[in-house]
Amino acid sequence: MKTITTIDFDIIMGPSIDGYNDMIDPPRNDMDTICEKFPYFNFAKPNLWLYEYLTRYIAEVAMKTDNIKFITSHEQIVDILSDEDEQFNLVNIDHHHDVNYRDEWKEPIIEVNSGNWVKKLLDTGNINHYTWVGNHNSIIFDVSSCPYMDKIDIEKIKDYDLGKLAAETNELILCYSPAYIPPDYRALFMIWRAIVEEIHDKDYTLI
Repeated sequence: MKTITTIDFDIIMGPSIDGYNDMIDPPRNDMDTICEKFPYFNFAKPNLWLYEYLTRYIAEVAMKTDNIKFITSHEQIVDILSDEDEQFNLVNIDHHHDVNYRDEWKEPIIEVNSGNWVKKLLDTGNINHYTWVGNHNSIIFDVSSCPYMDKIDIEKIKDYDLGKLAAETNELILCYSPAYIPPDYRALFMIWRAIVEEIHDKDYTLI
């Protein structure tokens, strides 16, 4: 069965993201607004070990496929993956689980956002199995309350084998999430895009 991996760039901000994560509630706040009001957040540090680990994974996947997309916000993935003809296994490397953050288990998702797009794809039957790979300080949701608990695994990035995942990945979707990244570090995401463009000698649009 096809394996699709998506990486949310915000995962590189753990553990610093704990300092401002709850302050972000679009459209009320984004990282630019927070950094303007509280300048010390400009110095929130990314996890450079994790960035290198993910960069090596991205390069390894790019060496075997050009089926790679760059998106700005994670809910955009629904339009991309809804066109899949068959079910797929989805691996989401992300500081946030994105299954849902409200009591939406019994209700269908009407308005898709960056925090509920996984449930939308579970509801529509697109996902065969969902693996969330989070940070050690990511907030875990209660899988036992989820009707899809038999389809969900939760892993920690420090224990996860990206080499094995690279061999299994058929499609890669990289999410920018600038709302969660201090401005000075956003260039690191563009380096990912530059690496993929260099490998395939073509431009990749950030949608």
